[in-house]
Amino acid sequence: MPHGGTSMIASSEAPPVTPGMVLEGAYRLVRLIGRGGMSVVFEGVQLRLNKRVAIKVMPLSAMADKVALARFRREAEITSKLGHPHLVHVSDFGTAESGQPYLVMEYLEGEDLDQRLQRTPRLPLPTVARIVVQTASALGAAHAQNVVHRDLKPANIFLLQIPGEPDFVKVLDFGISKIKTGHTRRLTGVHTTVGTPSYMSPEQITGRHDDIDHRADQWALACITWEMLCGHPPFVADDMTAMFYQITRIDPPSLAKEVPELPPEAEAILRRALSRQHVDRYPSIREFAHSFASALLGQPIDATPAPIVLGTPPLIAPVHRDSSNTMRIRRMGLRLPILLGAGLLVFGLVAFWGLRPHSTGPSEPTGRSVVAPPPEIIPLPAMTPSPVAPTQTSTGSPDSTLPQATHPPDAKPAKPQVSKAPGIRDRTKAEAKKWVSEPKGKHRLFEEL
Repeated sequence: MPHGGTSMIASSEAPPVTPGMVLEGAYRLVRLIGRGGMSVVFEGVQLRLNKRVAIKVMPLSAMADKVALARFRREAEITSKLGHPHLVHVSDFGTAESGQPYLVMEYLEGEDLDQRLQRTPRLPLPTVARIVVQTASALGAAHAQNVVHRDLKPANIFLLQIPGEPDFVKVLDFGISKIKTGHTRRLTGVHTTVGTPSYMSPEQITGRHDDIDHRADQWALACITWEMLCGHPPFVADDMTAMFYQITRIDPPSLAKEVPELPPEAEAILRRALSRQHVDRYPSIREFAHSFASALLGQPIDATPAPIVLGTPPLIAPVHRDSSNTMRIRRMGLRLPILLGAGLLVFGLVAFWGLRPHSTGPSEPTGRSVVAPPPEIIPLPAMTPSPVAPTQTSTGSPDSTLPQATHPPDAKPAKPQVSKAPGIRDRTKAEAKKWVSEPKGKHRLFEEL
């Protein structure tokens, strides 16, 4: 439950939130760990549990903006409802004595992807695949609740270092997220564009608000993926005009020279996620991530492991998931009754042959009888062949009774048709400025925004 009933109107008498303060008797602020335009983040301690937490506070300078206040509250409401391992957990929401609203979140130790890329501009392919799949899993959970992030960028992808699970992803900052329902009040004006330009989709840049849905997050993740592979986003420019021109008009250059180890299928999947028309992208961000990771590593990848059903015998697992050792166990399980039955049949025939009547002809030259009837063999005629003996084993191999696994060949994703437009670096600023000077282009790009 959020603390308080305190008004969000700042009190002129109360000092602003600073380290050392205790918020509503529940949380002590320890130190400042981050600062942004609309929030500051402190390391804190939940006093009742003596638990380390992160506390995000809106600065006094931003509280006069009613839209910023509404977005801060929306982030608290949205993030607290989206329970997912790869989404940061929000546990509380309240208001300081100064009137400043705050969020209480889990404390994360590690670094964000932006910091990682500054230190290591190009990441190994397995690391790229792992980050893409986990990020898509988190955003897929948000999309299932009709929530679009709209500001996905490397700084909002946090990487935890957990023993046994390096680079465990946490997606942050749903402050400018969009709820795709007909009952939610729009916080963004009709002619307002929000987001980070390098990762904004064409529909965001051109202000087509009705077209902004979960596929805008897919575009942003594709841009981030591109940057993890080669060290820079697909669209690079010195000013906003050239940046918007590239995003809406120019295809990014091929990655073959910069990342020669990248499979062509993976780049084709990446380019489909960067389709300018949102309807041409993948139906879901998880489908994009799975297709890309599979092509990148040559094997299927699961975003979240399937639940384990306790008490399930291993022999009923699907054949296509059996290892070679498990297959041998299954075959032996089927061969065992056949071998036992065959052994009993042979033993019975030997016993029958030994007890059948013989002619009283002359003895062998050695003076021994052909069959000696020792007393211990007398009970054996009662032993008849076991009904489990498979008398038809001669017509086929025991392996013929095994269920035949069907292994459809791994179909590689279809390579979309990509227009061969000139590279980004071949375009000049003069061409971009000429495009902006056109009446139609200028009206479309800026007056709509």
